[in-house]
Amino acid sequence: MIPLKKFPLKLLICFILIGILLTGCSLINTSTKEVNTLIDKEGKDNTNEEDKDIEENEEEIDILGEELLRFFRQYYSANEEGIIALNAYPVNINDAYVESYEDYTDNSLKLLEGFMTEGLEKNLQKPFFKTDVHFPRFVKVNGNVIIGYTDVKDVHYKIIKEEDRDLTIEVDVDVKAEVITEKKFNELFESDKKTRYFTKKNEKAAIEDSDKDEIKVRCSYVLEIHKNNIEEISLFTLKEKGEVSVPEENRRNIINNDFLKRINYLESAPLSDDLLIRDFLYTFMNQDKDAYQYYQYAFDADVDTYKAMVYDLGIENYLLVDEKNYQSQFPNTILPTKDDIISINMSKEGIDINVHTETSKKTKVYIVDFLAAAKLSDYNASNLKYRYYITLEHDEEFNTKITRIQYISMNPSFDETENESEESGESEAVEEITNEE
Repeated sequence: MIPLKKFPLKLLICFILIGILLTGCSLINTSTKEVNTLIDKEGKDNTNEEDKDIEENEEEIDILGEELLRFFRQYYSANEEGIIALNAYPVNINDAYVESYEDYTDNSLKLLEGFMTEGLEKNLQKPFFKTDVHFPRFVKVNGNVIIGYTDVKDVHYKIIKEEDRDLTIEVDVDVKAEVITEKKFNELFESDKKTRYFTKKNEKAAIEDSDKDEIKVRCSYVLEIHKNNIEEISLFTLKEKGEVSVPEENRRNIINNDFLKRINYLESAPLSDDLLIRDFLYTFMNQDKDAYQYYQYAFDADVDTYKAMVYDLGIENYLLVDEKNYQSQFPNTILPTKDDIISINMSKEGIDINVHTETSKKTKVYIVDFLAAAKLSDYNASNLKYRYYITLEHDEEFNTKITRIQYISMNPSFDETENESEESGESEAVEEITNEE
């Protein structure tokens, strides 16, 4: 029996018409032109499906990219103890190092298992260290120190040299990293001046979950690999890609971070954060002149007066007020009535919310722009664009609330110099946030 999909189309239509004739169906009056149109249409549909199948089969799958992603997920699987062991080798080998080297060998072989050339594996098992692989380590980033890596999100690569099956490639790895403050790190770890690697001051000291946060970074490496076959790679070398070649005795210093940069932890604001910011701005920015004078008075008075004012203005559900630091959290510069502006009017729809690079798992920092119609002291009106930084934090006790607001800029919404002014203001604000941390 001929499969239906392979049956001659014209012959099939003839059988259908014969069936219609025999049954006396009213469709007997179908014209020759209509039948030919049907044949042409069916023929084109089949051709389109065949072309689509060919395109799908010809689509190249990035096998090397998938293999690199699989490797780096294993490479970044080292925990805190593993990272200590992988970086615990002295500049000069001595007898006291034998025990540490055993831990280094065990951890390195585990991290590279299935991805090593035979030569690299032999070198890792010898009683001396050869720096063919730069393993995950402690790195300082914006006042925090990376103590571990949690999840590889993406890998980007570029082949810079190819000889038969041997490749030299540059790879950028987007990975989430676990961090603690630099102050906490210095309380727990120390670097020996002779060995140049970090050890724990107290082996029993544990890092509490409350001390940890999570950020997202992009780490850049240069790899030399051998393609065993289409789907597998073996590693010759893996080196951090920095601006300047760093001597091995200095490479493990936490301030050596040229190979790494912080990137956005989130692509966009979660819906709950988005709504919180919009509701707050709509409530706070549409107050009258008297309300803002009240804010100024309470700000200068004391924390109890400030808390009462927050309640009276109807913004108590949005802000988490720190009794000791409320003036730095919510400075009076956040008031929109500046210069000769008496009041403004804005809508929730005119708010643009973007994620700031300083965002982490616990602390969300957003760049917020909104348009407003301003009423001026001379009774004229002006269309303005405001920019703020708004920081949100989450805690089981208060859920998510605003813990900091920072005014950045205000410009006429159609001013040609707006972009230049905003970029200047944003640069200063970024520097201020970084310095504070």
